[in-house]
Amino acid sequence: PAQPPLPPTDKFRHMFPAQLIKDAAMAHKVSRLLAPQGEGGADKALVVCGVGHSGYSHGVPERIERALPWLAGRSFRVWCLQAHESADLRGAEPVRELLTDAFGESAFAADVASRPAELCLAFSEAPPPP
Repeated sequence: PAQPPLPPTDKFRHMFPAQLIKDAAMAHKVSRLLAPQGEGGADKALVVCGVGHSGYSHGVPERIERALPWLAGRSFRVWCLQAHESADLRGAEPVRELLTDAFGESAFAADVASRPAELCLAFSEAPPPP
């Protein structure tokens, strides 16, 4: 089952302001690239960043959508989730259990904006050959 969050460490407390600046800088750059095309534009952007910059509904995607509201509904987050090598990823129930362990019930929230991502790629590494 999902564990309650741990209190932030001193290292995180020192890193957090820098992370916010990086979030703002990434969102600003993407917004400046996409803004000139306007709502009808066909250009696309791919922003690759870690979970700390894209998860928890307060990262780069939300900042971009605040700057360019017309992008709401036209963007999505993709998370890659490594499962244990023995995890069964072939059935709906085992995958649901994996996602619930990783994200809690928010992974299946009725409110799509509350979900950690619109798409989650779950994978496991094959054991090394004998």
